[in-house]
Amino acid sequence: MKRSLLRHLWGLAPLTLSLGVVAVGCGTELGEAVPVDDGDIAQTASGIITSNPTTTNWSGNGGTRVVDLDRAVTTGDALVGVTAGERSDDPCFLKALFEDVDGGAASDRTYNNCDGAEGSLKTARLPDGYFVTGVRTCLNSAGDKVKGIQVLGKPLSCIRDPSSSVEEVVENCHSQIVGHLEFNHCDPFVITVPCSETELGPFFERTNCQGSNSGPDADWETIRRCPVGKVATSLTLHERDGGGNRDMFDGLRMVCNPVE
Repeated sequence: MKRSLLRHLWGLAPLTLSLGVVAVGCGTELGEAVPVDDGDIAQTASGIITSNPTTTNWSGNGGTRVVDLDRAVTTGDALVGVTAGERSDDPCFLKALFEDVDGGAASDRTYNNCDGAEGSLKTARLPDGYFVTGVRTCLNSAGDKVKGIQVLGKPLSCIRDPSSSVEEVVENCHSQIVGHLEFNHCDPFVITVPCSETELGPFFERTNCQGSNSGPDADWETIRRCPVGKVATSLTLHERDGGGNRDMFDGLRMVCNPVE
């Protein structure tokens, strides 16, 4: 599998110009999900999800009042990210984003108890070809509202065989001034990366997440991970009463299944 991994890590989305060169990309706010053009990624890995579920512990609060955002059981869907929304400071909207591991077809499952329009939508999503194997939350100071979510994942081939490696396309770029514009000429070359070094962890964080709002740190809840060789096929939220007629969530966990 060949991937422009460094571009995902830096959060850059270069734009191809008609001149056949690549404009210098601009960084984005730390942790925000970045739309990425993955047209140069060769998705050569495929897989089949089998049924042998493992349920992780909670990141955040847990209990018996739960809502499952599950894939259709007849599909090969696995989790690739989440979109969360609030109303009047209550986290009352959550969409689990899925893709088929053997074809990339997208689907989603939605929790919406906002009693009105959800707002302030934020997304944490892995690049194409990556699937979720871990999740982490950040709570408010009262510990009763999810105010940040991180998803962690690896390429499918690395989930299936953690001892293997992947080929990554790295761009060796050189600057050139044309008139008043600066361009990068990029010459791609391939490096081999061990699967142990491929994990990505996109996240979002709201201002009332505990701590210094500098990304996942000691103020965040514990990372919960799928067992080795398994991928997240369902996201479960722990629900509690919100304000007015709203319900909200204060914890997340995953159901994981093997991928072959």
